[in-house]
Amino acid sequence: MFTQEEASALLLGGKLAERFTDGSVKRHFQSALFKIKAVLRLPDTAYVESLMEHIEILTRYAPDSDSPQQYLSLLQQAIVNRKTVFMQYKSQEKDETTRRRVEPIGLLHYGSAWHLIGWCHLRNDYRDFRLTRMLGVNLEDITFDPAAHPSIREYIDQLSRGSDLQEAIVRVDKRIVKYLQEAKYLNGFVSEEELDTCVRMKFLVSSLDYFSRWLLVYTDAVRAEAPPMLRDRLKELSEKLSKHHGSY
Repeated sequence: MFTQEEASALLLGGKLAERFTDGSVKRHFQSALFKIKAVLRLPDTAYVESLMEHIEILTRYAPDSDSPQQYLSLLQQAIVNRKTVFMQYKSQEKDETTRRRVEPIGLLHYGSAWHLIGWCHLRNDYRDFRLTRMLGVNLEDITFDPAAHPSIREYIDQLSRGSDLQEAIVRVDKRIVKYLQEAKYLNGFVSEEELDTCVRMKFLVSSLDYFSRWLLVYTDAVRAEAPPMLRDRLKELSEKLSKHHGSY
């Protein structure tokens, strides 16, 4: 039998599943929660149902569950059974649709979305596929050797040390630090150090240009410390912005 605390923890997980998974997973979770409630003693059932009425999960960004694509459960099967998947994928940068055969190594949730990490046969390299850009996914009867790939944890560690990522350090006025709390994690936040009048933040970024454009939102409340290219890019963008608005 579950204790009240164990049942409450599982039902709280169900609340999170409603917000951070898609319909393919929620169906199974709801079935599991129904079975859990069925074996609880009557006082425990009343306890957890009362508790759930007083808990809600709010997120600023729309979850992937709002998308018509429902591939999370299928991709979980592919990862565990070591099966390749065949998909049609729409790239955001080039706005093109390609057909990919992928050997999946794991799933990541970041930036308010689920991402599949896997070896792409088309690109002959590891790629990050956002589930909301998948236009069709089929599980193939082709088994791959998992020993040929890193674990998802190893992949993340390698990515953090990869040459494609650059370290960026900025000083942020303490008055606006609270406004960065969610956005900073979407822009490669690593660590922070509190100083007298500001907070020194370290990021790992793949594009200094994109990172610079995000920093411009905070105008004079942010100062770039490193690398020099970041300072130069911020100066260049600021001058362009001044010219653009001064031309009216």
